[in-house]
Amino acid sequence: YKISEGTKIQSGGFLTYTYGPLWFSDISATVQIKNKNGTLVDQTPPLRDLENNFNSWQRAADGLDTDSGTDWTFKPSTAGSSNGKTTSLTSL
Repeated sequence: YKISEGTKIQSGGFLTYTYGPLWFSDISATVQIKNKNGTLVDQTPPLRDLENNFNSWQRAADGLDTDSGTDWTFKPSTAGSSNGKTTSLTSL
């Protein structure tokens, strides 16, 4: 699936995809995000969904990206809303 050139996601916003002519297989599907030059920017680990319910694979927290499989969680869909925020402590 190709995101149209010029598509912008506002800070704190979301871009969601729902049922269309192309959907993911239920076993070992991987989603890759590439820049316009085709360079891999991010990807999911192999994902499974054998339940076919309203659960979805999503970031465990908005923007969480440690290049670990634990960045992703399978839970009820939150399409178009937050998956939760991470908290961080900063030194004063």
